[in-house]
Amino acid sequence: MQNAKRRMQNASLLRTAALLTIIVGLVGCSDERKAPLQTNDPAYTETISLLDHRAASGADLSTTFTIDDTLTDGDLHINAFLWPDVGLNNYVRYGLELDSLAQRLLSLEGQILNLSLKANKTHADSVAIDSLSGLKVATQGETTTRNVIRDSLDTRLDNRFKVSIWLDNDVVEFYPRAIFLDSAATRGQIGGNETAIWGQNFFSASSLDSTGMRGRRMSLDLKRFFTADPSYRHSSKPARPANPDALPELYPITDWLTRLTPGSHTLHVRFGEAGVRSEVSVNLYVVYKHAG
Repeated sequence: MQNAKRRMQNASLLRTAALLTIIVGLVGCSDERKAPLQTNDPAYTETISLLDHRAASGADLSTTFTIDDTLTDGDLHINAFLWPDVGLNNYVRYGLELDSLAQRLLSLEGQILNLSLKANKTHADSVAIDSLSGLKVATQGETTTRNVIRDSLDTRLDNRFKVSIWLDNDVVEFYPRAIFLDSAATRGQIGGNETAIWGQNFFSASSLDSTGMRGRRMSLDLKRFFTADPSYRHSSKPARPANPDALPELYPITDWLTRLTPGSHTLHVRFGEAGVRSEVSVNLYVVYKHAG
């Protein structure tokens, strides 16, 4: 009887020990299941490709896109590409020649200074100084001539390789980061059309690849970007600023973000001139409010 009772107690102890082992095991192992993360992001983004290396050459390009929700921010990225023409090649060539002329002037000035500082100058030294001074004047004249030609090319090329944009049913096109030059500033440099667009500087971009195609990117903040003031004509061309938004008398555009309401819209782009091979790529980066 006592043996039977003892066996029942032992069995009860074994069940208790097994149960404790299971409990300890459950406590010691973490539950890898996790609740889904709840996002608190106030916005979400989208990049809309509007044009992809579309042939331009001065044509009016239109592309329609859809805005899915209310915008809180956005940027328009314009990539303009061009193939160098004679004018652009001459601009580059004159730039290299001006660099060479600058080095020649430094050398001539150094030689003249060394001879002038000699304690006992000979007649040959004086003749050499006169000869070197003549070469210096001639070099300065070449420099002036090339600077004038290059400045004229700068005006013509900026006007030729210019970008304009307009949205939906706008009746006015906008020239971002540019100014209008009148006839006093252009001085007959662009032919019959004496109003020039200047400042965007697309033509001076470096070569992109082995084909020799050039390109430059312009990024515009949709909340506020600057364009040529259509009511103002500059009578002189300013120095090209490091910051393109620092051009004088730029006109701010501040309504494009609010105009891009949910629904369908059309962006219009023009780049270059007829007969000048060029291409345009445009991307629209937008930030929407959170759908929830």
